[in-house]
Amino acid sequence: MADNAKSALANDVLPLQDDYAKDMGVWHVAMTSPQVIATPIAGFMLDNFQRIGAQTGTPNWGYTAIFSLAVLYFILGTVLVRNIRKVR
Repeated sequence: MADNAKSALANDVLPLQDDYAKDMGVWHVAMTSPQVIATPIAGFMLDNFQRIGAQTGTPNWGYTAIFSLAVLYFILGTVLVRNIRKVR
């Protein structure tokens, strides 16, 4: 979906036309904050689990841990988005 189509879809669900700029700013922060937070977490997990995996003979354990965390993030995202109301 093109960026313009995403913005148009977002504008359709915003409650007040006068608050579009503020609401779109909040929407953007909500999209980028998880990326900023998740990257250091994934790096920390990769380093530590790779070290543990090297000691136990499973050298790719860090990537397994990161992908498992991604599954958890997707499930959490699904649960949280499920409660969003439809367009009025």
